[in-house]
This record gives sequence, structure tokens and C-alpha cells, in this order.
Amino acid sequence: MKNQEITPLFLVKLVFLALLAHWALQNFVLAKEALAIFLNILAPFFLGFVIAFVLKIPVSFFEAKLVSRLLPQGNKAVKRLIALLLTVFLFFIVLTLIFFTVVPELRAALKNLADLFPKFLAQSQDKLGELLSSWQLKEAVAWIESIEFDFNDLTQKLTNFLQTSLGGIFSSTILVIGSVFSGVVTIGLGLVFALYMLWQKEELYQQSQKVFKAYLPEEHSNFIIETLDLANIVFADFISGQLLEAFILGSLFFLGMIIFRFPYALVVSVFIGFSSIIPVFGAFLGFFVSLFLVLLISPVQALWFILLFFVVQQIEGNLIYPRVMSARTGLPSLWVLLAVSVGAGLFGIWGILVFIPLTSVVYQLFKRDVASRLSNQTGNENVSDLEKEQAENISDSKGEDIDE
Repeated sequence: MKNQEITPLFLVKLVFLALLAHWALQNFVLAKEALAIFLNILAPFFLGFVIAFVLKIPVSFFEAKLVSRLLPQGNKAVKRLIALLLTVFLFFIVLTLIFFTVVPELRAALKNLADLFPKFLAQSQDKLGELLSSWQLKEAVAWIESIEFDFNDLTQKLTNFLQTSLGGIFSSTILVIGSVFSGVVTIGLGLVFALYMLWQKEELYQQSQKVFKAYLPEEHSNFIIETLDLANIVFADFISGQLLEAFILGSLFFLGMIIFRFPYALVVSVFIGFSSIIPVFGAFLGFFVSLFLVLLISPVQALWFILLFFVVQQIEGNLIYPRVMSARTGLPSLWVLLAVSVGAGLFGIWGILVFIPLTSVVYQLFKRDVASRLSNQTGNENVSDLEKEQAENISDSKGEDIDE
């Protein structure tokens, strides 16, 4: 705080925060429960914010690229309403396609998996025994042959377990219904809140600016507003880029599997597409699960599927990813790996999705600060091309939001 006087009010706030932190440390369990209750109350608003942020991408696209061209003189509220309706319609179209195309094939794949898995294990056991016999490993062969897979017994045990558990399940029916009802209410409130945010996004943006400027010094309020604008750009670019890349990757797999007549083409391509939304290793996760499905049908096709995966990965890594994601995060590879490691360790998959754009924001702010300090030390007032581009992007984003 440069040249800022320490007022009595500031001291009161500091003492209050210190006492609050001391109480939280002394009553950690109670403070954790209170925080959980508070977050549970705010869950619909957090969910609504996430939904609004994701849907803002197609809403802004429809409003700027389609509706504004069809209705150049139309009312702003009418344009926004049409864009919202188009987005909701697109969302339900995607859900309908998944329900009527992917779900039936997925059901058939699971049925085939249940039928073929016992045969696959038996054949694998025989092949492994023959291989160990050729290596003169008699003890290992005897151990392999002693393993028995009694699927009828396993099915009977599972049935008995479910029957004994029914009493507990029925006794907690009210709790289950209550949880389902609570979840439905949370999702419903989240959707309403998301639609409200999308409808009033310019007003909410201006109101938040006024709040920051009213309660914070000008330097701090400007920094927070610029940081939030930068985060908005980075997160929106990252989400749209990941979704576009996942769609392209899934489409390439679908075309390749249709051309070479692989089994489960639709299920595998959709699964790999969805899993590739997870950065770095998501596509490999989808690959291993899909490889297992193909392996049950034909080991030879599984080998060709491995080749197809690496060919598509080369195309995606060298042609698609640089064009789609090159300027969307602005992170070096080392920082991406660091963000993935920290995010996965703290919050799992959601941590990975959040920490990459979050790290990109921190990285760009850090680069700005370094450039500013070096500029002040050398007496050079010129900023780098990167700083100019980022500033222009933020100002353009503000202008688009206000115009919308």
C-alpha cells in the first residue's frame, strides 16, 4: 500500500480477520462444516455461473454472427432472446442425437462385452499357458491352469448381495428421494440463474465494475477488472478450443473406423472425443478403454486400431492442435505439465480443466509485470507486441460485450 495511511478502520478489519483465522484454526472441523454448508447453499449459483460461462460461447456466436446479420436493425433484447433459444435448441438436439444413436450402440457393446469377456479370459489363459510351457516354466503353467473363472458363481454372489442390500436400500428410500429432489432443484435454479446471467450480462458487468471502483482504490480496482477480463478471454478460448479439438478428433476417429470397418465405430469415436476434452492424457484414456473393446472382437483389428490411433494422434498433434489451441493458452509445455500435475493432485479431472487456463492467466500477468519492471529499469516506455495484443484483446472483448 503505497502512501496509504493506516486508519483505525483498517486496524479494526485486520484484527477481525486475525480473530476469524484464529477461531477457524482452533475449530477446524466446525469451520470446515460451516464452509461446506455455505458452499452447499451457494451451489446453484456456482453451477449457474459455470453453465452461463459455457453457454456464453454459442450465445455470443449466434447473436454476433447470425442474428445480427439477419436482423441488423432489430432490438437488442430480441436478438438476445433468439440467440438463447437457438442455443437451447442446439443443446437439446445434441442430447437427442446422443440418446437415439450413441445409447443403443453403447447398450449393444456392453451386452457383447458381457458375452465375450468369459471367452476372452479362457482363451488368454490357454495362450499364456502355451507360452509359459514353451519357456519350460512348469510352476507358472500349473499356477495359470489352477486359476478358474466361475462366472455363474460370481453372478449368484452378486445376486445374493443385491437381495440382502434391498432392505437397506428401501429403508433409505426417503433419503434417496430427498437427494434426487435436492439435485433437481439445484440444477433447476442453476439453469434459471445461468439464463438470467446471459440475459443481463452487460448490466452485471457494469455493476461489478461500479462495485470494485466504489470500494477499492482506483489502482486496485483497475487491476482486478483487467485481470477478470483477461481470465474471461483465456477461459473462453480454452473451453471453445478444447471442445472444437474434441469434436474434430472424434470425427477423425469415426471416419477412420468406418472406412476400415472397425467395430463400435460410433461408441469409440464419441468416447474418445469426450475423453479428449481432458487435456494431455484424456485421449489416451479413451484409447485404452476403446482398445479393450476392439480386442474382445479381434486381436488383429486391435493391432490395426493401435496404428489408427497413432496416425490420428500425429495428424491432431501436428496439424489440428497448433491451429486450434496455439494462441488460446499462451503457455509453454513445461507450465502446462505443471498445471496438469497440480490440478490433478488437488481436484482430479476438474482441477486439470481449471488449472491450465488459470495458470495461463497467472503466467500472462507475471510476464506483464516482468516486462513492466524491465521497462522501468531501462527507461523504455515501449511495451512488447505481446502486451499490446493482450491489451487489444481485452479492450475488444469489452467492446463486444457492451455492444451486445
